[in-house]
Amino acid sequence: MTMTVLAPETTALIRDLVMRELPGARDTAIDVRVDEDHDGDDAIMVRIAYDDADTGFDPKAAARMVLRLNAALSATGESRFAYVSYLPGGSDA
Repeated sequence: MTMTVLAPETTALIRDLVMRELPGARDTAIDVRVDEDHDGDDAIMVRIAYDDADTGFDPKAAARMVLRLNAALSATGESRFAYVSYLPGGSDA
């Protein structure tokens, strides 16, 4: 377990991709941190407060976003997997 912090560029990449792929996500309510996954390995945890009042939550778009997010992170050399969770109704992340 290393538990290092994320580079600002990595956090920006995550925020940009989430905002582009999920129109209901609010940039001010995207929490990105490094933590352990269920196996004790370092992972990137992304919590998104999703305001679905206007757009509706699209689970297919959310699944595509996770795939694209992990592919984009891998392309930068990031080896940690990103786990994404959603908070409904625009709750704060």
